Amino acid sequence: MQLSPIEVLGARKTGEKDDNLEVLIRWGDGTPESATWEQATLIQEQFSEFHLEDKVALWGRGRG
Repeated sequence: MQLSPIEVLGARKTGEKDDNLEVLIRWGDGTPESATWEQATLIQEQFSEFHLEDKVALWGRGRG
């Protein structure tokens, strides 16, 4: 069974380029404490239905 991302809990840049973005992903029925940092580009490629761009944009505005 493959877990799917259900929530973005955070985002951070790991370099100066826009493609160096990591997102803190809560997986499947996991807890926020079990979330993992993942490369945003890989999440978008593997889970295109997750619409990562909207979630990261909202997270950035809402959590300052």
